Amino acid sequence: MLQLYKNIRERRKALGMSQEELARRAGYSGKSMIARIERGDVDLPQSKILAIAAALYISPSDLMGWDEPATQVFTVAAGRPKYNGDYSTETTSIIHLEPNEYVAIVHGDSMSPTLEDGDLVVIRAQSVVEYNGDIALVKINGNESTIKRVEKTSEYLKVYGDNPHVFPPRFFTPREVAELPITIEGKVIRLVRDL
Repeated sequence: MLQLYKNIRERRKALGMSQEELARRAGYSGKSMIARIERGDVDLPQSKILAIAAALYISPSDLMGWDEPATQVFTVAAGRPKYNGDYSTETTSIIHLEPNEYVAIVHGDSMSPTLEDGDLVVIRAQSVVEYNGDIALVKINGNESTIKRVEKTSEYLKVYGDNPHVFPPRFFTPREVAELPITIEGKVIRLVRDL
């Protein structure tokens, strides 16, 4: 693990990034935690390794010094939708995936308490969900990607979060679904969270 902390410091310096900026990008409140991490005074949970790697524009595998095959990780919204190009892709070799699965880092709190900001979810690529209320990666207007629950009837497609104060339910007619368009890109099948 000492190599990890050295790699964090070296990567941060190579990018010309301050400890304050890394702290902000990785979800810490101040630079003192980054200083402690770089000294090796802190045991990092998996979620923080992923967050720091993303903040440093490097794969967790490379940050850890591993030579294992990597899995792509996307950052997606669970709040206001993110537009294509607003989210980054990173890689990790921590989670085993099937060929049609990928990992996403949740941002936002519209799916709280089911999914929290910073959670990792495994998404299986598919264009439909089996049951009303399933959690899916939904693309709205062809370029806004968000993780929400979906409910489909013959009269509407309902897209909603578990926290309606953050994301009120949105209803789309079959015509709007076709014209905007609105597509289901995948179903959330697994949550990966440090306790």
